[in-house]
Amino acid sequence: VLGMQDIIRRHAESAEKMANIEDRAEIKKSLLTMAAVNKKLIDNAPESFIEAVQWTAWYVIFAVMFNFSGAGGAIDDYLYPFYQKDQESGEITDDEAIFHLACLLNKDNQYYQLCGTKADGSDMTNELSFFLSEAAHRLKVPTSICLRVHKNINPEIMKLSVKYLFEDKLGTPSYIGDESMNEGFVKNGFSMELARTRAKTGCHWCALPGTEYTLNDIVKINLL
Repeated sequence: VLGMQDIIRRHAESAEKMANIEDRAEIKKSLLTMAAVNKKLIDNAPESFIEAVQWTAWYVIFAVMFNFSGAGGAIDDYLYPFYQKDQESGEITDDEAIFHLACLLNKDNQYYQLCGTKADGSDMTNELSFFLSEAAHRLKVPTSICLRVHKNINPEIMKLSVKYLFEDKLGTPSYIGDESMNEGFVKNGFSMELARTRAKTGCHWCALPGTEYTLNDIVKINLL
C-alpha cells in the first residue's frame, strides 16, 4: 500500500512540474487537474467521476503489477454513482465523461463488463454503458469490453454494440449470455440473486467481485 501511495504521489508531483513549464493553457490546465486529482487519491477515496476513473486506472495498473490480473469488473455499474452526482451538479458534461473513459480504455486493455442484470433480474444498462461503447468506438483500438446480454437488455445498447462491432472490425464488444451463465452457477448450490452479481474477469469466465478468486486459468493448461 505504501508503494502504491508513493507511485501516485510521484505522478502528482511530475504533473505539477510539467505544468510549471507548460505554455499551452489547455495542457497546463489538464496537468494541474491531474496533479490535484492524484494528490487527493494518495490518502483519500474518490468522490468525483474523474477521481473514480483515475483510481480505476491506478487499480488496473497495480493489479497487473501484483499478479498479472486483467479485470476491471462491471465498470458501468460502479462508476455510475460518481457520474450521476457530477452530472446532476453540472460538474461534468457527457463529452467529458466519454473522454475520461476513453483515456482509461487507452491505459490498459482490461476486461470490463457492461450491462447485465441486477439482483432482482432487472436491466443494469445506464448512460455509462453507452458512453463506454462510444469511447471504444472513438479510440479505434482493441478493447476487452463485454456486453452481458439477457432478454430484458436495453435494445438500443444492443443495436449500438452490433453497429460498432461491424463498423470498427476490432472484436469490440464481446458478449456473454447472462441467463446461461447464471443458471450454471445456480447448479452449484447458490442463489440466482448471487449469480447475477458476478462480473467478467477474463476471456470466458466471471467471478464474485471481492469474494470469489476462481481457478479458471487452469483451463489454459495444454493437457496434450
